[in-house]
Amino acid sequence: MTTLRKTLGLYSLAIAALTGANARADDDCETLEARAERRVNAFFKPRTDAIQTHLTSSSNVESRPPHHRNSHLRGLPLWEREASSPAAPDGWVREDKWSWRELEAALKALPPGAPLARWSELYVKARSLELDDEDRYDRPGIYAIDRAARDALSREERDELGLPPFEPSGALERTGPRRYRVWLAAGELGSDRAKIQSIVARYWGVAGYALSVRWTEDAIAATGLEGFAPYGIFLAGPGERSYVSDGDRSVNLAFPLRDSTLAHEVGHVLGLADNYHTTWDEKRCRYVVESRPSDLMSSSKTGVALREHWELIERELARFDAKSRD
Repeated sequence: MTTLRKTLGLYSLAIAALTGANARADDDCETLEARAERRVNAFFKPRTDAIQTHLTSSSNVESRPPHHRNSHLRGLPLWEREASSPAAPDGWVREDKWSWRELEAALKALPPGAPLARWSELYVKARSLELDDEDRYDRPGIYAIDRAARDALSREERDELGLPPFEPSGALERTGPRRYRVWLAAGELGSDRAKIQSIVARYWGVAGYALSVRWTEDAIAATGLEGFAPYGIFLAGPGERSYVSDGDRSVNLAFPLRDSTLAHEVGHVLGLADNYHTTWDEKRCRYVVESRPSDLMSSSKTGVALREHWELIERELARFDAKSRD
């Protein structure tokens, strides 16, 4: 993010670009949100270092979600979902995300001496909202497409809009019937390869399918990369979102981390797209998210890998193989 965006706030930048820096829009909700964003960032500025230290501290247990146990990756907090965790309901849910003005009100309401855990919770919400804003500014058309509109698109239309349900990554290898392995480079988390392998196998081993990890470091020492292009694992900033970058072939994990979030990001390396939908409600000046709690690629907090994920992978791989032979 550029210095200009940090200084003005994303809303201010967008308004200046679209209407001119001297335009007045005192009652426009985008303008009000831009002002609230700047005030929120001013609240956090003197506390950012302490918040980020708290988020990555091994003692950060206050915000651990229910039905999770404490663990660690490279000494950083990892929350592993317990086997007894209740299954999330199927079906789609729709919910509002926080606005900048709501975040500002929550920060103003914090009592003196509020625990760092509460500051950290609001900080994470602010960083998530900032990323939504940045993405909407870069790709405004995407935020006008809700789930119903997306489902009405043809596959060709989805590809043209940059919304394919699957895109081969070159990091997934089929080793037998319903047997696959994903090519990863452990990078900064090399000492935790066994734990990462266990999480991947546990979440993606469903409906008779099995997924293992082929570590690049081992492959290079043995037979070479064999034509596969691995994704490296890196650490993202504290309080940010975990994400996969296809451009530099990286899995970027933000802590504190849920094991299901790691499994979700590996789903992207398999070629699967996100299955949640964030739209911008212009009238109410807020984001609305549609998600399916039972689906790991829709809700990394509550979902699991499903048979339909593997069926989509196999169907799409067959489709791409057929196209490559034409």
